[in-house]
Amino acid sequence: MTTRLGGRAGWDQALTLPFRLTLIGQAAAGLVFGVAPIVAVATYANALGFSGIDPLVYRLGGAATAGYVTVPLLALAWRSGWRQVRIAALATVTYTVGAFAAGAGRKATWSTGLTGSPCGSRVRTRPR
Repeated sequence: MTTRLGGRAGWDQALTLPFRLTLIGQAAAGLVFGVAPIVAVATYANALGFSGIDPLVYRLGGAATAGYVTVPLLALAWRSGWRQVRIAALATVTYTVGAFAAGAGRKATWSTGLTGSPCGSRVRTRPR
């Protein structure tokens, strides 16, 4: 039997090997970008070449991306189908696209010199 879109009835894409490998990749990325900044702030900052002066920023960033670990591991452990993971999958796509757009927009303003510095403030000196 086939469905209206031409797929097999009872077939769930979330149970396929490529989807499972994508979940494993997402969980691995979540460990690097979500859990590592929360657990080892200084080590994480040094590994990426940053100073690590403000640990709160790293922890907030890690907390924002910690769901990248939790949801795929639960979906893999419970062998969840698409109906169970669709909301989390769409939320992940929305967050990722939004973060990419914000980063790309910020990078575009840096390269055009519209803000003067990454912080958005210009350094002014007094005339002599």
